[in-house]
Amino acid sequence: MRKNLSVSDWLNQKFGDDIPEKCLDAFEDDSLILLPLSFRNSYIKELKFPIPLFLPDTKIAEIASEYQDLAEEELERKQSNLELGIEDDETVDVTTIALYNSVTSSLVYSTQFYPDFDYLSQEIIEELKKDESQKSWSESMKPHGFMGDWEEVYNLLSPIGLMNAYTWMSSIDITASHNYDAGGGEFKFGELFKASVPEWRVYIPVTIFTRYNTNDEISEKLNDYRLVNQIIKHSGISFSYNHKFSNDIIEAKAQSDELASKILDSVLDDEKLFLYLKKWEVGGKNWVKIGITNNPSRRDSEQNVLPVPSQLLKIISMPNRKIAEKIEKELLEIYFAKKINGANNRELFELESEDIEDLKSTMNSLESKLNN
Repeated sequence: MRKNLSVSDWLNQKFGDDIPEKCLDAFEDDSLILLPLSFRNSYIKELKFPIPLFLPDTKIAEIASEYQDLAEEELERKQSNLELGIEDDETVDVTTIALYNSVTSSLVYSTQFYPDFDYLSQEIIEELKKDESQKSWSESMKPHGFMGDWEEVYNLLSPIGLMNAYTWMSSIDITASHNYDAGGGEFKFGELFKASVPEWRVYIPVTIFTRYNTNDEISEKLNDYRLVNQIIKHSGISFSYNHKFSNDIIEAKAQSDELASKILDSVLDDEKLFLYLKKWEVGGKNWVKIGITNNPSRRDSEQNVLPVPSQLLKIISMPNRKIAEKIEKELLEIYFAKKINGANNRELFELESEDIEDLKSTMNSLESKLNN
């Protein structure tokens, strides 16, 4: 597995015991920010593969700061709820805080360690493709929601799927085992991505799939690649492994149209998204959610974001991810003033019935124009 040197290791490799005085703070704190500019540029040039670099006045720093603020806001909200007796300290759910903290730490400490997702994905999926592994997985994961959909599993464990899971879950404490709650080692989830823990090829996919099917908030994050796509864009990260292109096809020099079809299928599957509108009736009020998903049937069957039944009011197939994200952003901005303050989900709004009808009409018009 490819590994980048940390700042401290790089300085030690370059200078041994004679590290320049101006670099000592960076060495002691293992900090890229504290490294003088020329040294910093040399370090970045010698990286074995691109990673998100936490540097001042960059988009990566902006994202890290944003999620640190969100974590602090959520922590204050939880503490207030505990003081008011709204929540109990024995049962309080801190999943949201852990998710936000994971995003920040995965970016801030990327030079100390950042995974080689291509390697990890290939090792995990190729192992999982073996008959014995598939049989074991089918038996152990059936109680956790596996119903034979291997593409769903492989997508979660693809390089971008693993990057998404690492970004959102790296700081979460887990008990790693074959069967999730059957005992095993205690780890931060992100530690498994160093590929140094025995049976990490089992622990990583089992943890991702079980949390994907038992925690609605984690499931929502693992289904949404918008954040990780931003990080990829601003880091220059790219992936080469794709489980859909099997080695036997390449080795046999398959016909060009067959390979082209597989490439197109892969690209179109990644791009396919749906814009949806859902409604909940809460205390006589209408709460609605505008969102996008790549799997509407799964999204509709998942646990609701609120403890009352939801109504799917509208769903539209989008031509590609870029258009879907732009339309979603425009709609969210239009209704920003009616956002529900204090809600964990930033896509929840309180609308009057006539507002909902107007929104449905707008979405109907969008659908008509997109199909023309």
